[in-house]
Amino acid sequence: MAGFGIVGRAAVEALEARGFGVTVIERNEDVVARQPEGPRRFLVGSACDARTLREAGLPDAAYLVLTMPDEADAVRAAEVANAIKPRCWIVARTNYVSQGLLARQNGADAVVVEEVATAEAIAKLVGDHADAAG
Repeated sequence: MAGFGIVGRAAVEALEARGFGVTVIERNEDVVARQPEGPRRFLVGSACDARTLREAGLPDAAYLVLTMPDEADAVRAAEVANAIKPRCWIVARTNYVSQGLLARQNGADAVVVEEVATAEAIAKLVGDHADAAG
């Protein structure tokens, strides 16, 4: 897991609810310092760094979830992780379709593109409201 903002926390909770142990890589030292003792392991660092990915346990991991808001970092981290463990399932968060395609080309197995997710959510809200009003 890389990134522990709102998106990262949701992914951590989903994995832990299914019995997976989670190691979180987070750049923000203050975020890591505020975490309570518990089953989650936290590392301060970058998922773009092969040494950090190895220290986080990537060679033995089933999943790598890249939730950091910097999509260029997500693309790079997918590439580095794929070189370390090609069979690890990698999902990445990107802002734009173009970067999502790049993340897929660089090793991500799945991508959530924020502009697409937002478009779908807005279309549903508008459609639901129009149906209710109509």
